[in-house]
Amino acid sequence: MLNCLVRSRLLRRLERRRLGRKEESTLFRVMKRPLFLATLVGIGVMALGPRAYADLFASDQGANNILRYDERTGDFLGEFIPSGSGGLGIPDGLLFGPDGNLYVGSLLTDSILRYDGITGDPLPSAGNSGATFVPSGSGGLTFGNPGAFGAWFVFGRDGNLYVKSGGTRAPPDSSSVLRFDGATGEFIDAFVPAGSGGLTGPRALVFGPDGNLYINSSGPGPGSVLRYDGTTGAFLDVFVPAGSDPFGQNNASVLRGLVFGPDGNLYVSRADHNSILRYGGRTGAFLDTFVTEGSGGLAAPTDPLFGPDGNLYVRSSPGQSQAAVLRYDGITGAFIDQFVPYASGGLTNNKGWVFRNADPTTLAYVAVRRLHITAASTAVSGTAFDVTITALDPNGNIDTAYQGTVTFSTTDTDTGVVLPVDYPFTTGVGDNGVHTFPGGVTLVTVGGQTLTVTDTMGGITGSVTVTVGP
Repeated sequence: MLNCLVRSRLLRRLERRRLGRKEESTLFRVMKRPLFLATLVGIGVMALGPRAYADLFASDQGANNILRYDERTGDFLGEFIPSGSGGLGIPDGLLFGPDGNLYVGSLLTDSILRYDGITGDPLPSAGNSGATFVPSGSGGLTFGNPGAFGAWFVFGRDGNLYVKSGGTRAPPDSSSVLRFDGATGEFIDAFVPAGSGGLTGPRALVFGPDGNLYINSSGPGPGSVLRYDGTTGAFLDVFVPAGSDPFGQNNASVLRGLVFGPDGNLYVSRADHNSILRYGGRTGAFLDTFVTEGSGGLAAPTDPLFGPDGNLYVRSSPGQSQAAVLRYDGITGAFIDQFVPYASGGLTNNKGWVFRNADPTTLAYVAVRRLHITAASTAVSGTAFDVTITALDPNGNIDTAYQGTVTFSTTDTDTGVVLPVDYPFTTGVGDNGVHTFPGGVTLVTVGGQTLTVTDTMGGITGSVTVTVGP
């Protein structure tokens, strides 16, 4: 019997060597069934508990809402912001700010709205209602020609919000880039004044690796990319002159999005030839047609972004009632797939989309762990209010295994301020990445006060600005 057992084991070893890893995987499934079942149960618990809040978000002008999709698979995960929530009217550009909250351009109201990045609840700035962060007309803000396309507002390295204003193509053109306080939404200045450098009908803007501001413009020649000093807003040069690609001169609206890639070069979408062009990141010289005309069915492309896998994602819309996000190889530009298929989740007339982890300044994908604070945007001096801390993994999902200790701090130096004591997160029947402190914070000094939570050992942090009223 012993010989039979030894022989049986030897035969299994030989068979395992012959079949390699496939057999080893099969043997693991058979012999480690209890572990497999435990893992399956764990996955089920995660699915029922707090999970991904989706890392790809798309605006749907047809349904007047914001939808969310899994950034790894493109699967539809549901509605993030319901139709009309917080005064949402014809959503266009989307951007996650440095505070982890979602900022949305509302074309119908010529305003920038803000929503909690985890819950989707409206977060208005002080003195405003609904989700209004920057109200219509502030500093002369108007979106001008509807359908701006591309990233038409970004946060600068100074933490402030830069917004394309105007955009009519008929003279006189009042196009400019306005700057607003990134914490309060208050108007600061016209960072790029009207007409500077020949700015006309801007469609998209982004800060480059050199810290300067780049803008699609139909002036001084159709299809130009203009460059401005990232600190002063002064005009520097026409970085990409009109007609510098093989397609030649184009009309005012065909360049609809620009982003710098991992290789440091500039990628620009060209709608009239359904392609993505690549320019030297230092010189602005045309390099090649990175995504060839119509590749994978690409139509009227906008909003090129590089994703978590290093590939290029582009919005495609052959018709107003159709929208998809197509994926292309980040090295070769070859078509991979329809990452978010047409009409997925009911998506129609999409004019803006973004990855949760897109850097709000450069739009580059940055996967980092962080802490998110959910709190009311306003508070009454001396009155306690609730705060919720959510630990997020590098993919922007709730880190259910987080066990760090968080410490609170604030810019409010009044002696009457109350903050929670240092708190260690727990797992199992504990926090699982989310903890609420009921009435845990009391601020006193009137005005905008920053509340910060930090895990010093883990090297992660999060902050939010709360406007304290009398």
